[in-house]
Amino acid sequence: MRRRYVVGVTLILLALCLTLAACSGSKGDVRADATSTLDGIKHSDPSALDMLGEQLSVGEQFGIADKEFVSSWLEGFTYSIDSVDVQGDSASVKVTVSCRQLKSAVDESLPEIGLIMADPPDDADMDALYAQCGKVLLDKLKTEPLISSSLVLGYHLEEGVWSMDTTSQKDLAQVLAGGMA
Repeated sequence: MRRRYVVGVTLILLALCLTLAACSGSKGDVRADATSTLDGIKHSDPSALDMLGEQLSVGEQFGIADKEFVSSWLEGFTYSIDSVDVQGDSASVKVTVSCRQLKSAVDESLPEIGLIMADPPDDADMDALYAQCGKVLLDKLKTEPLISSSLVLGYHLEEGVWSMDTTSQKDLAQVLAGGMA
């Protein structure tokens, strides 16, 4: 009788350990994906920047090369993953990010850009005027302080792979841009 009891308790403990191991693996997988995405932003990885580029297109409007624009905007970018919570096939990742606020730089640039564009000569080269406006924007962007913001990113499990949901991608772009996305 005692042997059955020990075997039963051992099987229950084994099942509990396997369940906890599966959960910790999921948590680790979600954390790894969040880290990969945020590291990609930090190190200007093209695939991570494509995600942001789908939400923003400011540089092109002002004749600024994408690489120059992104490197100025994301210079000094840092992040921390504060917590990961997995519930079945959904997960949430609380992160804190610090970066320059694009919206603030654009807002501060608008008066000067307005003066440049207010009364261009009839023979003005519009590309040159846009480049001049872009320089104003870049100069303002480079002087923006780093601002920290916290947000929760949603993840979902599909076919064994954890992915950030599209709403969270938009939220992340908006936080990075300072509300501009």
